[in-house]
Amino acid sequence: MKKQWAFKIFLFGFILLLAACGDTAEQLDKNDEQEGNVAEQEAPTKEADEIEDSTGSVPLNLKIAENAAFPVGTKVKIFANHMEGMKGAEGVVVAVYDTTAYEISYRPTT
Repeated sequence: MKKQWAFKIFLFGFILLLAACGDTAEQLDKNDEQEGNVAEQEAPTKEADEIEDSTGSVPLNLKIAENAAFPVGTKVKIFANHMEGMKGAEGVVVAVYDTTAYEISYRPTT
């Protein structure tokens, strides 16, 4: 008789534990959905005129740099190694703008 009561108490506790975990998982899913909605509703700032594609187009509000550290026509060597064959590649500066962001287009030629 004591074993039956112990088993019933254990079973009740186990079911209660599973029920509590089930609500948490559903709540986490709802929270994830809400966070996604919040991120989609964020308005871009006036300063952040970002290029969202790789077309190479430049935002209209960027001004050409007057005293660039690497003026147009400067030969450069890439030391980054983000892609195979990139490190040590040579190139030429084709445009310089007053900004703190830099973009490099790299296409392997070999």
